[in-house]
Amino acid sequence: MGKIERNRLNIDGVEQPDKHFERTPNGGVVDSFNPTTKTQAALTAALQAASTAGNPEIRPAHLLMALLTQNDGIAAPLLEAVGVEPATVRAETQRLLDRLPQATGASTQPQLSRESLAAITTAQQLATGWTTVRLHRARDGRAGHR
Repeated sequence: MGKIERNRLNIDGVEQPDKHFERTPNGGVVDSFNPTTKTQAALTAALQAASTAGNPEIRPAHLLMALLTQNDGIAAPLLEAVGVEPATVRAETQRLLDRLPQATGASTQPQLSRESLAAITTAQQLATGWTTVRLHRARDGRAGHR
C-alpha cells in the first residue's frame, strides 16, 4: 500500500522478524506497510468520507468511524466487550466529523493528518509486538498461556 516513515526512531539492535527497514536521507526509518484487507477497507472508507465531506485531511475520527461502521469489523464488538455502546461512540465521532474544517475551491484528495499517521504507526507497532510475543510463546510451548 505504501511506506510509513518514523522519524527519530532508533531501531539499532532491536529484533524485528520479517521486517525490512531502510534509512531515509533525512535519518528517518521506513518500513513496508502491508495492511490487512480490513485495514485497507477502513483506510479507503476514511479517505472517501473525508473527500465527500470536503475535509482536507483524514483525521483519526474518519478512521474511527470507518472502523465502527465496517461490516464484520472488530471495533464495535471490542467496545461492547468493555461495556461501551458502539452507537454512542459513533454519534460522538459523527459530531467530531461535523466540526472539521472543509476545503473550498479546487478539489484535492485528502491527506493523512499527522495524528492519523501516528495512530496507524502505533497500531502497526502494537500488532508487530503482539505477533512477536505470540511467536516467542509458541516457540517456548506457551502459545495458549498469558
